[in-house]
Amino acid sequence: MNYTPSKIFITEEAKNDTQTGRMLERMPGIPVEIIQDEKAIIRHYNDKEDAFTQGKRMVLLTRHKGKFFKPCPSVTDYVCCNYQIFHLAVGCNFDCSYCILQAYLNNPILTFYTNIEDALSELSSILKENPKSYYRIGTGELTDSLSTDHLTGFSEILVPFFQNISNATLEFKTKSDNIDNLLKMAPKEKVIVGWSYNSEKISQEEEHKTASLEKRLIAAKKVLDAGYKVTFHLDPIVHYEGWEKDYKESLDRLFDAIPPEKITWISMGSLRYLPKLKNVMTERFPKSKLAYGEFVRGVDDKMRYFKDIRTEMFQAIQSHIRSYSKDLALFLCMESQEVWQKTFGIRPTSIEEVSEKLDTQLIK
Repeated sequence: MNYTPSKIFITEEAKNDTQTGRMLERMPGIPVEIIQDEKAIIRHYNDKEDAFTQGKRMVLLTRHKGKFFKPCPSVTDYVCCNYQIFHLAVGCNFDCSYCILQAYLNNPILTFYTNIEDALSELSSILKENPKSYYRIGTGELTDSLSTDHLTGFSEILVPFFQNISNATLEFKTKSDNIDNLLKMAPKEKVIVGWSYNSEKISQEEEHKTASLEKRLIAAKKVLDAGYKVTFHLDPIVHYEGWEKDYKESLDRLFDAIPPEKITWISMGSLRYLPKLKNVMTERFPKSKLAYGEFVRGVDDKMRYFKDIRTEMFQAIQSHIRSYSKDLALFLCMESQEVWQKTFGIRPTSIEEVSEKLDTQLIK
């Protein structure tokens, strides 16, 4: 069932924006409050017990005053793929136990930016100023790209926009099956739909309120048949008793539904989190055991599995993928050159090398 909020807050400056009107038309009957001070509302919900549970029931429509377009956060010691983020929303209606937003955000309310014209103008300028650069752009860094698309209609704006862009590809990254808007549009060759994908155990026990793996695969097949590119993100890969068998079975299901030659790429990343997320996880999800693995603090200040554990998981999973396809593009998300070497037998020398590989895969 698609998400519906309990209440809508609208800042005074955003109340007459076209995007605000579009969203209100899609949320009839929901109580609306015009507010003067969004920071006061955020503080109010931050003071509530389990602020994130309360905040996920509310929607805030406001204007973004900063930059919409930013590079994906990275650190020197880990190989990055040169991904770019287009920020149109903050927060997520899903409730994954490991979600880094619980420790990263100081705003628990599901927030959408209504000055979409400013966002597109900023993006257009950057792409035009750098015609020889190719950009892989995503909207799902601080939110789920599609879980609220029935309310925002962002896909209805972005898909046509990117058809006229020669040096960029857009990715919607999601754990939902909310694809109705996507299926209404054509053409779609400049748009990728990427699904976060995990073992059945982790999906059922840790990814609360998300679409099941089966529903994600059904949705992936539909958008693929409609002309979109599809990718999958095995992230976060979790270490637990029986993990190898479970992930292999999950991959068998994936390739039974989607032939590997139809997948643009697959990324892999291990469970990692900011240290302060541990207390949040144990308080909000007392049945979860994710925070009790063998972790060490990495150079990015995130808790990670020991290197040998990460390498073991990546090697086993990539080997199983290779049993289906030798050509499917695979890459690691935020890992060291040493782990790349042990996993793939190659050591990327730069961000540009990884980026070029993925760009070439898109063109191919």
